[in-house]
Amino acid sequence: MNAEKRGYLDTTAALLNQARIFYVEFFLAHREKFFERITYFSAKYQESQERPLNTEELLKWAEYHTVSTKSHPLPLEGWDFSTGFPGMPVIYRRSVIADAIGKVLTQFMCHLQTQASFTNASCTRKCKQGHTWAS
Repeated sequence: MNAEKRGYLDTTAALLNQARIFYVEFFLAHREKFFERITYFSAKYQESQERPLNTEELLKWAEYHTVSTKSHPLPLEGWDFSTGFPGMPVIYRRSVIADAIGKVLTQFMCHLQTQASFTNASCTRKCKQGHTWAS
């Protein structure tokens, strides 16, 4: 690969890592959202049940509060992704949001499992090594 292409790839990777860090920090600042539960009707059990928000719901919530749009021009103060990452394609933004959700969920699960003395070799190893949010 020539040096010019490698430079573009490195620049893109750095930008995506910065975007990922932005969303990890956003989710850590709003960690209560990961523990929010919603009520739904279960057709299988014919009753109302509760469940946590899924990745798609968390992604839409994060976009609503961090991305300026015509219908929502004012994101949360201090969390304007559109200003920090102007012109980032939607598919890349959503990819880093989903990745950040996974990283934060993993961190929460490791923390909860450590508190409960539950041993999961993979999770314990990741917890001991520490997460690098940009990878």
